[in-house]
Amino acid sequence: MIDYHNHVLPNVDDGPDSIDVSLNMLRKAQRQGITDVVNTVHFQHPKMYDKNVDYDYLVEQINKLQKVLNENNINVKLHLSSEVFYLPNLIEVSKNPLNTIGNGKYMLIEFLPGIFPTGYDDQFYKLQLEGITPIVAHPERYKFIKEDIDILKDWNSKGYIVQVGAGSIRGHFGDKIKTISIEMIKKGYVHLIGSDAHNDKRRNFCLKKTYDFLEKNISCEIVDIFKTNSQRVLAGEDMKSSKGSIDLLNTNNNFINRIKRRFKFLN
Repeated sequence: MIDYHNHVLPNVDDGPDSIDVSLNMLRKAQRQGITDVVNTVHFQHPKMYDKNVDYDYLVEQINKLQKVLNENNINVKLHLSSEVFYLPNLIEVSKNPLNTIGNGKYMLIEFLPGIFPTGYDDQFYKLQLEGITPIVAHPERYKFIKEDIDILKDWNSKGYIVQVGAGSIRGHFGDKIKTISIEMIKKGYVHLIGSDAHNDKRRNFCLKKTYDFLEKNISCEIVDIFKTNSQRVLAGEDMKSSKGSIDLLNTNNNFINRIKRRFKFLN
């Protein structure tokens, strides 16, 4: 498995505050069957005003952490990217190799939770003209999505990628966000699941439990799509939509329900 969206580098953002915490997190990732971890350091977020996000520095830091992992027999391969805080400068920051992944094909972007991001459509369109596909991080936590999740239908039609947090599905942010996350998946709006792991406590890797939950409660096919899409991020390949599988699932469920109702009537 690949986890795209987490914070495992120590002392670079609001992730782990020591190498020991990083190692604890990545041991847990390995136990879950995660083979590749894409660290997505916060970029141009207000909380990062005093942090060093120089690309060369971060490459050095991730290479150091990889060396320590190898020395401790933690078989997880690290990759470097970012989680870009939305400002109307996405074309400018896309020139920084930190801010895209998959040979420059994808950019992970987050919004302020409580404020509708004016002008983002124009910025996303300009990114797409440059061959960069925006991935919106954890929309289930944004106020304007909670009020109208069908905004995601418009995003899908425009080619934006939607990534839901594993912790949201597990209920780590409350029952309301859990319910919204599952509804988004059931409507076929979601392309990716990411752990958004930050520490070795409550916000740790929980990808396997999340996939197991989705397999049990929605479908194995959807989980396969999410896993495949995580691979496609790294490879810089086009994503596969879950909408078709969801439509097929709903059709099959409707058929089964009709059969059940028919037998109930006959009885």
